[in-house]
Amino acid sequence: MKTALIGLRIRGETWSWVGRSPLATPSRLPWLHGEPNNLRGREDCAEVKYKQKNVGFNDVPCVLPNTILCEVKVEQ
Repeated sequence: MKTALIGLRIRGETWSWVGRSPLATPSRLPWLHGEPNNLRGREDCAEVKYKQKNVGFNDVPCVLPNTILCEVKVEQ
C-alpha cells in the first residue's frame, strides 16, 4: 500500500486546500469506499491511497508521518 498527503484538510465541516482556498466540489472527490469517515474524530487531512488496484482519497490524522505531495507553479 502506498500513500501520500495531498494538502487537503478539513476545518469544522469544510474541506479546503492548505493555502485555505476552498474545495469547489468535495462530494465529487474520488474518496475510497466509506471515506471520509473521521475515525475517532481525529481524521482532518486527506491522503491519496493506492491499495490493490484501487486508488482514491482517504481521511487520516494530520499528525501521522506520511509522504507529502507539494504544489508547484509550472511556467508556460
